Amino acid sequence: NTQTASEQWLCAGSVITTDDGTFIMNITSTSKASTIYIKDNGYIHPFLGTRTFGGTTGAATKIGYPIIDVAGRYLPRTWSLLAQTAANDVSIIRLVHDVASMGWRVGDRIGLTPTVMQSKGTGQTFFIKEIDGTYITLAADISLTTIGKTNQMYLGDSQSIMKAEVVLLTRNVIITGDDFEQRPCGDSVCPCTHSQKCTVGLHTIMNGYGKNHGGSYRIRYTRLEKCGQRGITARYCIHWHVMRDCPDCLADGNAIEFSHQRGIVIHGTHMTRSTNNVLWDVRGAGIYIEDGNELGNYVEYNAVICPWPFEGNVMNGCTIPGTDNGEADAAADHSAYWSVTHSNHFIGNRAAGAFNGLFFEPQEGPRGRGFALNKVCTIFLPLGRVEGNVCHSHSRFGTYFVSNDWPRQIDTTLALNGYTNATMCAPFDAEGYERGRSSAISNNVDYHNTFVGGYGLGDVQFRDHTSISCLNLIYHKESKNFNDGCSSIYLDYHFEDGQMLLPSGHGTLIFENNVFRGPLLFESNHHCNEGSTGFLCNPQYIFVNPDWQATSTKW
Repeated sequence: NTQTASEQWLCAGSVITTDDGTFIMNITSTSKASTIYIKDNGYIHPFLGTRTFGGTTGAATKIGYPIIDVAGRYLPRTWSLLAQTAANDVSIIRLVHDVASMGWRVGDRIGLTPTVMQSKGTGQTFFIKEIDGTYITLAADISLTTIGKTNQMYLGDSQSIMKAEVVLLTRNVIITGDDFEQRPCGDSVCPCTHSQKCTVGLHTIMNGYGKNHGGSYRIRYTRLEKCGQRGITARYCIHWHVMRDCPDCLADGNAIEFSHQRGIVIHGTHMTRSTNNVLWDVRGAGIYIEDGNELGNYVEYNAVICPWPFEGNVMNGCTIPGTDNGEADAAADHSAYWSVTHSNHFIGNRAAGAFNGLFFEPQEGPRGRGFALNKVCTIFLPLGRVEGNVCHSHSRFGTYFVSNDWPRQIDTTLALNGYTNATMCAPFDAEGYERGRSSAISNNVDYHNTFVGGYGLGDVQFRDHTSISCLNLIYHKESKNFNDGCSSIYLDYHFEDGQMLLPSGHGTLIFENNVFRGPLLFESNHHCNEGSTGFLCNPQYIFVNPDWQATSTKW
């Protein structure tokens, strides 16, 4: 806050903090703005490449250095929800929260999220013209016919939980730069490891070189745009790179827009916090946990919004080919939140309009990936806290555990860098007892998706889950008795309007205190004799205290 001018710019080919250095930018004043502008001037750092804002440790660097700390004006909230459905040709919307109390101002730019089934809607952005309590007057009328789509469905009042997100895209600190550049294969920048050419914007990173407390990178209430370098590994918008234990690492209240090859990447780093961030029009995975040994990272209260329809002829949703993980980024399984491990925390997040929402895929690296290859058994890692997330309008999966997810009693630690061994991952202990770890995901909501659930998934309870108006309210191939001997697989679950494709399993699966409402279709053991799953073909279900409000005449 020593900046005297109302607006100030820092322009360079790269801004890099090394060794014991510190970069601090704190522009919290309501009357000041600052921009870091990364130019395409040909500079290439030997480790961090081109167009870099970031830091890197050295052999003699002190623990916890270098330090980067960037902060803009504090915002009590970075996203809200519609309080009533937005109508076509109208320029006034009503939010759940008082607009001025959230720190939003006239002239700010906001994004309005569609709630159409299966990623078929298009988001729209507006400038704020007037603010009156919970009402915003937009600088232009809402048009629900964007690129020919006439059914955007900006819901606000049909269900208390089914409301469109409204996200704030303006910040007083901006990290931006020259436009994306297409680079040919084999030049000094583009190695062509994953694509035929590279699309190069800026990137931000803290490179810890695998040292414990290898630096600190905090970025708050900042807008990042034109970031990501498609086709070049480790070049993302916000990237914590093999820093090991980093409780000081924080991404809070940021807005990331018009970027690609992922938004926030947590790689070989533990105990970070990604909170209250807004990602809009970021191609590739939004928030991404990379190798499988990452522990205890908190991903909380973020909103990852894809504003493009998946089947659109131009954008193809927010997918992008040519990265090192086509599962997470391209059309195969593009996800708003993607993790190869279970052992982190996802709390209170929103995901809308992507191919998948909250997507756990340990099968993509069952023995770890990258630096953690052959050092961790991701399929069997215990589950972190997964609570209060909302996934809607996804072309495929909302909340989903894909392939094989069987949490076990594995007590890996920060001291072990999250690594495991064969004994820790074994299915039975020395006395022959099973080592499954019973756990739950709680209070999550899915609507307007195609699928919800898991493939092979055991010892994970769906507690207080709500699934409404999805093609498949639950899609679960196989499961097992809980190792605690008594837990229900679905507890206090609300099923409404859709199919229920239920699993087989080793034992009896218990449905307890569930609500069954509206038109429903049950299909038991739906994957019987399909490939390598569901092969037992002999499911047993127990319904305890069901609340039957179903209207179906045929089951």
